[in-house]
Amino acid sequence: MATNGPERGVSDGVRRRRWIIGIGVVVVVAVIVAVSLLLSQGSSDNDPDGATPSTTSNETSGGSPTPDQSPEGTPSPQASGESETPAEPERTTAPSVPLEEEVTASTGATLSVVSIEEVQATGVGPGEISGPALKVTVKIANDGEETIDLRTAVVTLSYGPDRVAANPISDPPGTPFDTELAPEASTEGSFVFEVPEDVRDDIRVEVDLAVSEPILAFEGAVR
Repeated sequence: MATNGPERGVSDGVRRRRWIIGIGVVVVVAVIVAVSLLLSQGSSDNDPDGATPSTTSNETSGGSPTPDQSPEGTPSPQASGESETPAEPERTTAPSVPLEEEVTASTGATLSVVSIEEVQATGVGPGEISGPALKVTVKIANDGEETIDLRTAVVTLSYGPDRVAANPISDPPGTPFDTELAPEASTEGSFVFEVPEDVRDDIRVEVDLAVSEPILAFEGAVR
């Protein structure tokens, strides 16, 4: 049967509306997809855990040495537990001489024990005990050509086979060496130590001029 004019017009209008709605749906979907892609791209650019390497990663894996490794690739002193403080030189003691003899240091200084006096000490400082003591006077003569620094010179005394260190005493007072000793000059220093009377047949006087010098020693009996 042939379709009349009004029915064909209605059918064409329905198709046109459906076509327009379909195109609109496609456009809306395309817009949603585009917006989603843009938002996803923006989130990736701002993500600190993304693919872009961090500065810290580059510095760790690059040519700069880490704190525990030297530029040559060997462990640093801190990493290996080694101390940067230089070790003190090992001290040696020269062979002792009798109390009555002289001894010469490598600097050209000549040392001698001038006298040993028996005195009575009065304990005035911490650890000092009143009682018998010895006052030891040591002379240093500079026979060299250069001035000798005596600021760190130290005199000590020990006694007996076990070399018991004698305690220094401040009363009666001693006399220190000059701080510097010019060529052809000399200086004397007096030092008082607690020494029991029954051990004075075996005493040892040591003079430490400087850490770069061997310790010089005198041994003998006090008569």
